[in-house]
Amino acid sequence: MKRIILITALVFILFSVCGLGWGEETFVVLGKSERGDDVSQPTLEMAVKDGLRGAVEEAVRGMITFQAMERNHEILAEGVYKKAESFVLSYKILGETALPTGYNVLLEVLIDTKAIEKRLESLGLLGKEEEGPLPRKIKFVVAGVKSYRIYLQVEEFLKKDEQVQTFVLAEIEPTRFIWRVVLKGEIDRLANKLLRQEFGGLRAQVVALAPEELEVELSTQGPSGQGGGE
Repeated sequence: MKRIILITALVFILFSVCGLGWGEETFVVLGKSERGDDVSQPTLEMAVKDGLRGAVEEAVRGMITFQAMERNHEILAEGVYKKAESFVLSYKILGETALPTGYNVLLEVLIDTKAIEKRLESLGLLGKEEEGPLPRKIKFVVAGVKSYRIYLQVEEFLKKDEQVQTFVLAEIEPTRFIWRVVLKGEIDRLANKLLRQEFGGLRAQVVALAPEELEVELSTQGPSGQGGGE
């Protein structure tokens, strides 16, 4: 049952599926429309629009750092997200669910990433190199993720790390997740920081460490074999 709950919850995650051609990329996203103070009658169309915006946000997330996204939130909202549908080449509804408070719709969206790149460049959000080591891509593997809450904690860890530029979920297994991470700094530093973190009462143990790959396993045992789940 826990595995079913985890897999069901993961449909709420935005992740890249594949790149189809130069300047195009497909994303699978979940759009939502819910009744609230500003929405008295949620519709399926609202859920679709929410999903299209989510796909565009995910495309932006793969082009600029989280720090840049946070600093320029208003610029992105007005210059990119508000016009999200103009970057959508096509979309397909994979599934829809009517809820007591609104709708959920699962979409497969083909995004014009080249157009988004040009828009970001025109807004002055691309092409500015920062001082320090050059970013590099690494494979980040976390095993032992047994709940959606722990998954969110791992992603929050990546978002807050100052040397993680961007990351995208690449593969999903029942309790094992693989991210493609753009890292500006030493992978050893990221590994050491993970050893000091707790994820839902679990501690990380380094299973594999290489210049381009880091794999950890979450368990109730700390890195020295002592219980770390209190």
